[in-house]
Amino acid sequence: MKHSFSGASIGSSIQSTLLASTLLTIGSLVTVLGTIAPAQAKPVTDIPTPTERMAQEDAKFWVPVARLSTEKPQRITVINKTGVLLEYLITTHTDFRVLEPGKSATLSNIETPLFLNINPQESNYSVKYTVAVDKKTNTLNVTVSLTNGEENRTLNVNETGAVYLY
Repeated sequence: MKHSFSGASIGSSIQSTLLASTLLTIGSLVTVLGTIAPAQAKPVTDIPTPTERMAQEDAKFWVPVARLSTEKPQRITVINKTGVLLEYLITTHTDFRVLEPGKSATLSNIETPLFLNINPQESNYSVKYTVAVDKKTNTLNVTVSLTNGEENRTLNVNETGAVYLY
């Protein structure tokens, strides 16, 4: 005996079954994602952009290392702990001056903003600056020593008394 089936009724039956199965699967997936996924997902905002990464890396250069009071006269004392001759100048006010090893020099009546360059006379040396503020005298003490690591070439005191090293 031959059976004949109507294409429309088979298609409709299959479509209904597939639709019901798909809806059940989607409903289950939505339930699972709604309850599990948010607890495991990491926000995309945790990943810094290239610009944010550069800003984070550069930020260490823009943090003041010390601060002088703007309410009192400001002074800077340069202390040479290098063992070599140093030359220094305030870029807008003085010519190069020489500072012998083991000696110090005090710059008084300074006006901010200023840039103070302190470098060895011989270019084959690198130096770093260590700074400390004597609050009683409002003096920035800059100790200069030799280094094999990151070096300094310029000290900046801005109009607010913030001190930056470059």
